[in-house]
Amino acid sequence: MAATGTLNENLEKVTPFRERIAKSGLKNIVNGRSIPALSNKTYNNQSPIDNSLLCTVAEGDAADIDLAAQAAHDAFPAWAALPAKQRRDLLYRVADLIEAHAEEIALLESIDTGQPIRFMSKAAVRAAANFRFFADRVESANDGLAL
Repeated sequence: MAATGTLNENLEKVTPFRERIAKSGLKNIVNGRSIPALSNKTYNNQSPIDNSLLCTVAEGDAADIDLAAQAAHDAFPAWAALPAKQRRDLLYRVADLIEAHAEEIALLESIDTGQPIRFMSKAAVRAAANFRFFADRVESANDGLAL
């Protein structure tokens, strides 16, 4: 991943990713599905770089949090029942996907937060490393309590 260059070069690189997110907006992820807020409310996410609209974002509230928490609670027994190797492999797959999209993630995070690309590039790589760190500890989890 080589997300380097001038601001204008990076703004050009991020354009296709930005257009895709602007078109779809960001919704809540519950039960593996992208869904709007229960209230259907959204807010505009604007770039601190130039105050331009990046996308609309689902404006979740307590009801959305309850829905997501219940979904996570309901999903936990199936996750805990997976063999450790399968859980580890899934976490590694997440890390692989983050790495495969690290430049896109870094560019989008940079325009979303206003942080320099060099910091966001490191953050994307670090996110993948975090998933691998915990994946490597799945074997030592006790009854699903540790991981």
